[in-house]
Amino acid sequence: MSGLSAVVSQCLAAVLGLPRLAQVHIGRGNIAHKTDKTFAFTEVQPIVEGHMVVAPRRCVERSAQLSDAEYLDMWQVARVAQSLAEQWRGASASNILLKDGAAVGQPVPHAHVHVVPRVPGTTDFALNDLVFQTLDAWAPTAELERLGTHVVKLKVQPDSERRDRTQQEMADEAAGYRAEAAKSDSELIPLSWPEHSFSRFSVPAEQVFAVSPTSMTVAFVNLRPLAPGHVLVTPRRIVSRLHELTDAETEDFWRTVRRVQALIEHHFDATASTIGARPNVHESSCFFEGHFTCSARNTAHCMPQVCRMGRTRDSQYRMCTCTSFPLSSRAEWLLQYSRPQSIL
Repeated sequence: MSGLSAVVSQCLAAVLGLPRLAQVHIGRGNIAHKTDKTFAFTEVQPIVEGHMVVAPRRCVERSAQLSDAEYLDMWQVARVAQSLAEQWRGASASNILLKDGAAVGQPVPHAHVHVVPRVPGTTDFALNDLVFQTLDAWAPTAELERLGTHVVKLKVQPDSERRDRTQQEMADEAAGYRAEAAKSDSELIPLSWPEHSFSRFSVPAEQVFAVSPTSMTVAFVNLRPLAPGHVLVTPRRIVSRLHELTDAETEDFWRTVRRVQALIEHHFDATASTIGARPNVHESSCFFEGHFTCSARNTAHCMPQVCRMGRTRDSQYRMCTCTSFPLSSRAEWLLQYSRPQSIL
């Protein structure tokens, strides 16, 4: 298809409100839920039964290109999709993942969120980590998945070789982010820095680097990050499931995640991030891992790939935001998707 035909196709799809992911047309029968701004799709190359894909109606490559209303609606629909998927499958937890940009292995230039329901005792993934490896390879069509041109992998340091950082090292990192926030988003700087509780762990005030204006959400550095830029964002109130947050807490949480992501990306001059969240209630998989990628496969100048949160008895919704350099230029990347595809 010519470039002009592709543009006409996109415009027609937009005018008619046809569901799609970039150039991939999605069947109306795949719509599980929709609003005037967002679709939730089911049966789009699912990795487990109940796997849903949530995407804004407006095709944008990065979530930062969405308006505040579109961004918040996307996460609200993800919340609904999680409830639907868990009811459908009888699940007690879900993995939530957004690969935000080409440099983190986003398969098509259209922001989208994965909701993967998890059922204790099933054999979907022998190891919890495998769900993220499977999502790394996911694409909205079998052809794109087979080509695998979007997949970027990065070697990470084995857990056995990682060490706990000193309190001073963590305070120094937080101080760097605070300085960044003071220049670019001073509303994240509180009058006084609070101590925080992360599940059953205490987070000293020196390790907190951002607090939402409402004080309902906090961002802090990680004890054992896998790479620079691995940070956590959590609500102040400890909850085990996303739906336990009030509407006000939910909106504040996602607004803060967006601002912290922008802060961290600016700090590292990064062009993409992965955002991942999961409540820690799944007995057989009580840690969370979110993946992101680098400028070229297995090269030394890569930003961090994985965000991991440790095993805990109590649980809390939390978020990690991470950074990387682009895999290719945007023009080269978009060229791969100039031909419309369909799963009708």
